[in-house]
This record gives sequence, structure tokens and C-alpha cells, in this order.
Amino acid sequence: MGHDKSGINNELFFGEKNAFSKKYEAILYNESKALSPSAKVYFNQINAFLAMKKGKADLAYTHMQRIRVLYSWYPEIKENNYNEYLRSNRNLCIVLMHQKRFEEATEVIDQLQKP
Repeated sequence: MGHDKSGINNELFFGEKNAFSKKYEAILYNESKALSPSAKVYFNQINAFLAMKKGKADLAYTHMQRIRVLYSWYPEIKENNYNEYLRSNRNLCIVLMHQKRFEEATEVIDQLQKP
């Protein structure tokens, strides 16, 4: 049915049957409901994750690019939580690799190596 190796039913955890899906749908629908720059980053991270779970890599890419914009506009977010910044770039690379955009993924990694 939708079980993974651990026996978790992914349909209940991630799918339409998840009780939280409907409850949080309104919050995750519009970025303007995210009141701080960090909340906007989380909004886009969650939506990118959900898009990938639905097989919508293009939508995930849009959210990941938005995160990059937010980090450039608000460098203090990156400075205060550098691990999250690196994780976001890793996730962007995963999306790009899923789309077979390997050169762009390499560029993301190369940009991280610049001082």
C-alpha cells in the first residue's frame, strides 16, 4: 500500500489522509502568512519537501530558489543557522539532480566553496 521499509504507511504520514494536511493547508498556501524571514524560509522548505513527495520537482525547485533569495536578502538568517543554510543548498542539489541538471548542482556546490 504506501509502506516503506520501516513499515510506516507513507500515505497516512504524508498523504491526503494525514490529519495535519488539511489543518495546515491554509498556512502553507501563502508565504505572506509567514511573518518573519525565518518563517518564510521554513514555509518554502516545507513546501519544497511536500512538492518532492508529490513528484513535483519543478515546484520544489521554485521553493528552493526562493529560499536562496531569502538567504541573500537576510544574511543574518544564514549566519545564525549556517547548518540550515547548508542543508537548504544540499536539498536544492537533490532537486537539481532529480531533474538531471547536474551542471547547476555543481555550480551550487562551487558557490559554497567561495569565501
